[in-house]
Amino acid sequence: MAFAHEDIIEIFNRVKFPYSINKLTSKLALKAFSNTEGMKNNVRRILEEKKRVIAEFKKLPFVRKVKQKAFVYFHLNIYLGLV
Repeated sequence: MAFAHEDIIEIFNRVKFPYSINKLTSKLALKAFSNTEGMKNNVRRILEEKKRVIAEFKKLPFVRKVKQKAFVYFHLNIYLGLV
């Protein structure tokens, strides 16, 4: 529910969430978010593993470049012929 000018309410009514979730998914998400210490531990472990994987990629002789943002990208010096 929102209180605003009609034009603003019209815009709100046009907005659609990127995806719908059911009640079970919603309950599981709320349960997961209620355990912030567990989530922080998982995030820490994932980031540590990401650093380890990047370090290992950099050791490989055929990896030319490793970039990281949300994902890890790496460029190879060799053509694998997979395409």
